[in-house]
Amino acid sequence: MNERATLAGGKLSINTAPGKGTKISLEIPLLEEIKEFNNQANLA
Repeated sequence: MNERATLAGGKLSINTAPGKGTKISLEIPLLEEIKEFNNQANLA
């Protein structure tokens, strides 16, 4: 899951606590932000 999140330009976090369950968070940038990031990477 982490690899796929990274490929999409995002990040994944998994937090667990005994007796409290598991929280999974996935943050993926908006399409325009991805385009801007790719344009900047191509200029470097």
